[in-house]
This record gives sequence, structure tokens and C-alpha cells, in this order.
Amino acid sequence: MPCRIEYFKMSEARCAPAKPKGQFDGWSRERTDERVAIAYSVIEDHAHFQVSCIVDLEPFYRLFERSFFERNAINPFYLAFGRMITGFAHKQRDLGLHEKVDFIFDERMKEKKKIRDAWDAYKESAEPEIKPYIGSDPRFESDLEFLPLQAADFNAWWIRKMATEKRQIAAFPWKARRQIPGAQFHYDEKTQLKVRDKIISKLGAY
Repeated sequence: MPCRIEYFKMSEARCAPAKPKGQFDGWSRERTDERVAIAYSVIEDHAHFQVSCIVDLEPFYRLFERSFFERNAINPFYLAFGRMITGFAHKQRDLGLHEKVDFIFDERMKEKKKIRDAWDAYKESAEPEIKPYIGSDPRFESDLEFLPLQAADFNAWWIRKMATEKRQIAAFPWKARRQIPGAQFHYDEKTQLKVRDKIISKLGAY
């Protein structure tokens, strides 16, 4: 039975009843869950805070007319950057944290231009009290070399599963040692409509 993996992806470990694949191909469900629990314990030991944002894409592409909003670099990443940085900035003040926020993405992402365009647009429009928390321009790294990306992949997989199953907390098949502080934001249709109207008002004619 294999006992070593070269990298960790939650999408390969998955959860019952799905069978493990990729690095976990041929592993039993019990063995896979044990390894996932070990990986999560590393996150518990080192992560001080976690933040995520879900943007419902169906209403986004219906509400945000392509030519007008793409011309102004308004895409799902723009909404996510804005909500995560603004929301986290308020949490940072409450927690006494003053570090700038950097965004680092997997280098295999196809949406690099959209991410960079959205970042530039968000920096330009950010409120003055938020700008001190905005870090460097987004970077793209290999998750095989920049290991925190594997932890981010883990978190994103569970956040997506929670949203799909409409759960408030993750149903881990193991017992977590602690609750990692964090904030989850969700752009549903109602929230996106408010943002769209605010952007139109700010940018001018639609």
C-alpha cells in the first residue's frame, strides 16, 4: 500500500462515497481519511485566520452585462477581491493584525489576465481606509513549491462542498482539534444586484 504522496489535493482525496484518485489512487477510504486528517492538523498548527468568498456565477453573468463591465475590469475576481480585503480589514482591526494582504494563486490558473485586471481596478477604487491593507500585486506560484497553496486548495474544496450542501460548518470525517478563526463571504443574486447598482452609479452611464 502506498504511504507517501508528492503533493496534496483535496479534489484527489475526496470524501466517501467517492473513491480516492490521483496521489491517493489505490488507497482505502480509511487510509485516505487518516492522511487528510494529518494534512489538516498542519493547517491547524499554522493558520491563524482563513477567509473565503463565493461568487454565484449564474446571476453574475446575467446581471453584469459583458461589454460595459468587462471594459471596466469588473469580473468575479473583482467582487471577490473587494469583499475579502474589505471584510478582512475590519477583522484585522478587531484582532489587532496590521499586515497587508497578498494574494498568491496557482500558476496553472487560466484566468491570470482577469485576475490582474480586477486587482488593478480594485486598487484604484478602494476606499482610503482600506488601502493600507492592500498588499503586492497578485503572484502566481507552483503549488509544489509554495506549499501554502495546497492548504488553500484544501480550504476551497471544503468551502465549495459546504456551499453545495448548504451547510454552515464543514462535516469533516475526523475530529478537528480547534476552530480556525475566519470569515466566509457569499455573493448571491441579491448581493450582486446591490453591488452592480453601486458600480453603475460610480462609473456613470450604463
